[in-house]
Amino acid sequence: MSRRRVLLARIGLVLDGALLPAPNWTGSNAFASERVAFLYPVSDVIDAPVKARISADVDLVISRGATCWPLGGSASNSAGSITLLNGDRALDYLYPVAGEVLSDGTTTDSVRDAPYELLWCWDDEAADPSFTWAQCRLYQRGLIDRMESSDNGRKITFYFADPLAILDVPLQRDLWPDDCPNESIRGKPKPITIGQVNFAPGVLVDTRETLPGPVANPDAWSYDVHSDAVFAVSAAYDRGDVFTPSTDYDYRPARTGVKLVNKPDRPVCFTAQGALLNDGAATTWDFINGTWSGGMPSGWWKAGSTGTITQVAGGMRMQATAVQTMTPETSTNVLSANKIWHVRMEVGTVAEGSATPVAQLSFLVPTITRAGSYEFAAGSSPTARVLRIWHTTRPLDITIAHVTIQPVVTTDALSPFIRWTVARATAGGSAPTLDTTAIDTLATAAPYQVGTHEPSPVTALTVLQRLMDGWCGWITAKRDGSLTVGRLQARGVATGTVYLTTASIVGVQRRDETAPNLSRRLAGVRTHLVHSDGDIAASVDEALRAQLQAEYVTKSGVGTLPSTYSAAESADAQPTYLQSATDLQTEATRVASLFAKPLVRYEVDALLSEEVGDSIEIGDWVHVTHPSYGLDAGRWCRVLGITYRFRSRQVSLSLLEIPE
Repeated sequence: MSRRRVLLARIGLVLDGALLPAPNWTGSNAFASERVAFLYPVSDVIDAPVKARISADVDLVISRGATCWPLGGSASNSAGSITLLNGDRALDYLYPVAGEVLSDGTTTDSVRDAPYELLWCWDDEAADPSFTWAQCRLYQRGLIDRMESSDNGRKITFYFADPLAILDVPLQRDLWPDDCPNESIRGKPKPITIGQVNFAPGVLVDTRETLPGPVANPDAWSYDVHSDAVFAVSAAYDRGDVFTPSTDYDYRPARTGVKLVNKPDRPVCFTAQGALLNDGAATTWDFINGTWSGGMPSGWWKAGSTGTITQVAGGMRMQATAVQTMTPETSTNVLSANKIWHVRMEVGTVAEGSATPVAQLSFLVPTITRAGSYEFAAGSSPTARVLRIWHTTRPLDITIAHVTIQPVVTTDALSPFIRWTVARATAGGSAPTLDTTAIDTLATAAPYQVGTHEPSPVTALTVLQRLMDGWCGWITAKRDGSLTVGRLQARGVATGTVYLTTASIVGVQRRDETAPNLSRRLAGVRTHLVHSDGDIAASVDEALRAQLQAEYVTKSGVGTLPSTYSAAESADAQPTYLQSATDLQTEATRVASLFAKPLVRYEVDALLSEEVGDSIEIGDWVHVTHPSYGLDAGRWCRVLGITYRFRSRQVSLSLLEIPE
């Protein structure tokens, strides 16, 4: 007797912002091994076996696709849907919040973005009391897009979201406040700077040179280049003239940008490395509530015998006269070697003088001149260092509440760029797992430096797709819901485990891959504020003048393209986030070599076993042998699209062959 598959669904529900501790399980057959607690309401626990509630009227059809810039089009993903039968009204608890009535009479409910999990087992396994949930096979995991009911609530349909939809949200989450001194930016998104950028305009926050009094405005001519702390502003320019660090500008207290000392001629721009990514557990010294020993916070000591340090209601109070020397520093080398550290200080009061946090290293840090949050990045050192607070002017009277350090990485490489972008887009919500193996493998194979400055609203998905253009690649999701990356490449030494022959192939269609967006040239090392000739001071040398007037550096791939791709010869350069002319040339030449022979697309329908069909992911290598289209000897192809059906063994594959 043939075995049939049992589909199992676990639906998570969010009530009052919390996921129910034991989500509902339901299946296409009864499952004998466990009795599951349905917890709605939470206080009403009813033990019941999993029932056969998934309707068999409509098959579960899931389609996934990936694309990259030369191939044109866009990735289209459909995660399918399931319908639960609610004839006995036992699933009415799935309606925690009343929904809207649609035009066809169905109602929606508030389960958007709730997690789900689809698994399967064989029918004889489901009937076996010794078979457990842990032995079931994963079919798909993700988030619910919406829920509908029909037949007066007798059927409940869950539509599953495109796996990438969670990233189709604005990356700029922070807005300028309504009382911002610059009225033109009030209520608008703050800029985002990820990785290394060149000549970014920043945002002018405050032009007022004096405040009522009149007193000097400490924020006059302040520019922000990122919504959070940046690693470094390595250069600042006024009409192309280079400012001197510390003399002409210094960081703003929160290190989101810089404050100029004097009124500039303008336009002003900056070269910066932004978006620090926390990369480890933080260490915080609480000077208000923490333990003190010998007149100093635990873990700290006073370097210098004069001056006083005391614990007050606001934290650690540092006092020194004009002739006293007193510097608190950590008792051990807390800043480990070969790591970048993010340091944050909460300053309660500054009654007199100023101070600077240092780490026995030479780098720009904010000068503490008033109460507030101060952040900076301590650059990597070959030896471990202490963290100290140095008085830059005396007399001194400053109270510090907290100091926190955390190891970080810069976001100018593929892996941290993706991690920061995903974390930013999903802050406060469900974040997808990253296929770190695939991302790190690609980053190791092509360790390109990247960066972008985004002053206008943009989605995280758009940024990630543009990022992958620099690798001639894509970003997509796997069955388990994790995000992965891949790129076009000749097979080389890569191996695959799926072999398709006439025994399994139902049909094959062949077409030439026209790659409508292909260009021989790649563009990168972008100038984010392009200057006209009149915007540049006469003293600026020709090399810098040329950089300021060119939006991109472009490189052309070496090699001859076939007539199929003749349009690529005159096509505009493809923009990328690459920040190295060498990387641009490397990738442009690699792309030209990929298209040195016409690529071929095969659309293949095959009948595959459940284990084989369910194992195929986007980017896998599949070997195809068929007595048509020259496939007699077999060809290795890359999977760029897949449609699979739960109740049918037929799998549809979109395969790309890149001749070597």
